Amino acid sequence: MGTEQLVEFLSHKIPCWNDDCSAIIRSQHVAGDVFFENSKEDWMHYGFILVYALRLTKLQNIILSGQSAGASGGGIPVDGDDEDGIDAFLTHDWGKGDENNGRDNHAEVAAVNTALKQRGIRTWFDQDRMEGVITKQMQQGIDRAATVVTFITKRYMSKVDGDNEKDNCQREFLYAQLTKPEAMIAVPMHQDCSHPGLWKGPVLFTLGSKLAAANVVDGVNSANFKAQMDALASEIRRVMKLVASQKSTNPRTPSAQQAPSVPALNPQASRSPASAREPPLKVEATSDEVNSLGVRLSNAAYAGEAAEVERLLQSADKFSNGSAIVDWRDPDQMTPLHIAAYNGFSDVVKQLMQAGADINAKDCAGRTPLNDAESNKDNNWQECVRLLKGGR
Repeated sequence: MGTEQLVEFLSHKIPCWNDDCSAIIRSQHVAGDVFFENSKEDWMHYGFILVYALRLTKLQNIILSGQSAGASGGGIPVDGDDEDGIDAFLTHDWGKGDENNGRDNHAEVAAVNTALKQRGIRTWFDQDRMEGVITKQMQQGIDRAATVVTFITKRYMSKVDGDNEKDNCQREFLYAQLTKPEAMIAVPMHQDCSHPGLWKGPVLFTLGSKLAAANVVDGVNSANFKAQMDALASEIRRVMKLVASQKSTNPRTPSAQQAPSVPALNPQASRSPASAREPPLKVEATSDEVNSLGVRLSNAAYAGEAAEVERLLQSADKFSNGSAIVDWRDPDQMTPLHIAAYNGFSDVVKQLMQAGADINAKDCAGRTPLNDAESNKDNNWQECVRLLKGGR
């Protein structure tokens, strides 16, 4: 694949690709017929890393320039009980009405903030803290926080993945992603983003392998809100202990003063021909690999992207425990086959069945993929039913 072919391929495939990315490819790529072992899939993976590395670098420059410009703008107000730090930084969007499923997201997160404080969690909530230079307040708040709780809505995901580099949601999320990704916690707010299979962009990229321990899908006035807040407070404390233990064993923590490095290309053009190599032995996927590939497979099944499903199934087949990826379960215990059947994507249903997906798997409501296909009757649902009944 020549340099310009590669630039054109990645520019059409990777969101937020820009001239800076193309320049790096042109400066590092070895011209001629160059492929990785998995060619386009590996180039795609590199492309995503490149885009996010450049975006994080640009974000850091904005934050550091904000610090310099606002050195006398005042510090973060301290309530007196959090001199030693903050347990949770709360990042969310302020959408309401039609743009937010008819709900006021800021008001609901405010209710969560109150509930967490009642449970002894020290929080950073923008309504309480925004004084002085806003960019500096956000940066210092994240630096001081032990965890970063991300309240996920479709609007929030769009803002984080947008082109407005001054958007505060994007700044908060990407700065947290840069400095403490292991301390980030996901809290879905609505049914249309209730599990990683419905997420996208940087939110999926960073949080996709982290199952949500709590949600506010049913709203703050629901019967289960108290239980969800108990679960969230417990998750915050769990992650705090986990991060603290990691720091004690590895004192080298990420520094906000160090810009992320752009990964170097390694075309490995001197590989021996495939025919001369022995078939690689299958190794066991780690839990992170299972979750990462499982989330992407669920997301592709939800969108009906047959080509992406095929690529992910090929990746799963490289592992001895690939079935755990094929039958990966979201928080509602739905597998990719459930999701594809529910949405009537018969081609994806067929792909998953051929890969050995469990047609009798049951979600948390006891429903099988066949039940979902028959109940929703969407797209090519009749073919889904035929395939699933034939596989029994």
